[in-house]
Amino acid sequence: MGLSAIISLRPQEPDGAFWASLAEEYSMGFAHMPIMDEQALPLDADALSDVDGFVVSSPAVVRLHGKDLKNLLNGRPVHVVGARTANLLERLGCKLGLTARDGSGLQEQLRGHPGRLCFLSGQEVRVDFANLPDNGVAKRVICYDMVRRGWDAETQAACFKPGNVLLVTSGRIADAISEVGLGHHSISIHAACMSLAVADRLALPLGHILVAENPNIESLFDIVGHFLSKKPNRA
Repeated sequence: MGLSAIISLRPQEPDGAFWASLAEEYSMGFAHMPIMDEQALPLDADALSDVDGFVVSSPAVVRLHGKDLKNLLNGRPVHVVGARTANLLERLGCKLGLTARDGSGLQEQLRGHPGRLCFLSGQEVRVDFANLPDNGVAKRVICYDMVRRGWDAETQAACFKPGNVLLVTSGRIADAISEVGLGHHSISIHAACMSLAVADRLALPLGHILVAENPNIESLFDIVGHFLSKKPNRA
């Protein structure tokens, strides 16, 4: 990779075309270099039998469980965060309930919900609906995890090239890239984080740490674009 680059570290990168376009605008490259893999965890039908609806905030839940998830939902409504997650559920033929762009928006819509809901999620979430009041969510079931990949020396060198901007979208990714980055000391590598909580988990010597105004990809894209527009000499 000759040019400095925007590096996506998350397991899936559905927005690769947008990041590549932004990178090209500033004479950079773009690479998807997942540092973790998603791994499905078993879903127990009996554990889901006592609820009348669900909350899903990650497309990974749908990707990893697919038709099995549809069968387990058994026609019960799913309240959803994010258009991508909603679209995947619709394609499966699941019944959608409330939808919102982000977790705080869905929490507001769920306020006063009279039912008994189950939050299906990964190990780490931006909004834990099971710990928020007055939303009908009675429990949380963790149905996938993320497992760190082993990176060879060539991959590490490409990731930590001076001038690169690392996209850090979760605390688990922040932990993983901090561990892998031990020994790669360059204050001309930058990180763009989904939230302040994510940024706080980075343990790397970095040039700039950018924090998205809101915890979504659109805000992350905006903050990276603003940074690159103000920094003509990125290396």
